Amino acid sequence: MKSAPVRDAAAGQAPYYPPMLLPRLHETLRELVEARGEFDYESETLMRAPLSPVLKAKLAKALELRRQQACQPLEQRLRELEKELRAVIRDRRWDEKAS
Repeated sequence: MKSAPVRDAAAGQAPYYPPMLLPRLHETLRELVEARGEFDYESETLMRAPLSPVLKAKLAKALELRRQQACQPLEQRLRELEKELRAVIRDRRWDEKAS
């Protein structure tokens, strides 16, 4: 994806990013942090529960599988957005060198 020409930051113009890229990146990060936080809380609660070590291990394994299923799509989306952002930055640097 090709970005628009670089605007002059010294002239008070903000740098160009594709529409909604930064809000999508922010939202994905927020969702991922929330999901990980919830699973961390569940894991800590499980470890403090008065259960047998065998049962705790089974529940921890199931919890980890649920965490992976919940977080993997968010992590994938984050990687895709990062690639998109890096491409924009790379194009901007190329545009600056060409100027």
